[in-house]
Amino acid sequence: MQASADALPFSDDQLDFVTAFETVFFWKDIERGFKEVRRVLKDGAAFAVVNNYGDPKIDWEKKVPCMKRRTAQEIKALLLGAGFTSATLAQNGNLFCVIAKK
Repeated sequence: MQASADALPFSDDQLDFVTAFETVFFWKDIERGFKEVRRVLKDGAAFAVVNNYGDPKIDWEKKVPCMKRRTAQEIKALLLGAGFTSATLAQNGNLFCVIAKK
């Protein structure tokens, strides 16, 4: 299946768990995408965002123009802003995972 993060082909409250591995840096409208993920999750379900921020000295947005890099803290704040009830962060160097609950 192929779909856009901001228009998921699922009913409201349908899924138990959603993941995004190395993708949210490329979402055109991350706020809308996070709200859409929240919409399709059942109450109490979780969404995991896993990314590698990469070398902070490299201008990745210049190298990859369609990319918008965000820190783990920014992702966490965006998830909470999208209506998730909690978001926990685990980080090891530049690699991070944020798990948000609906």
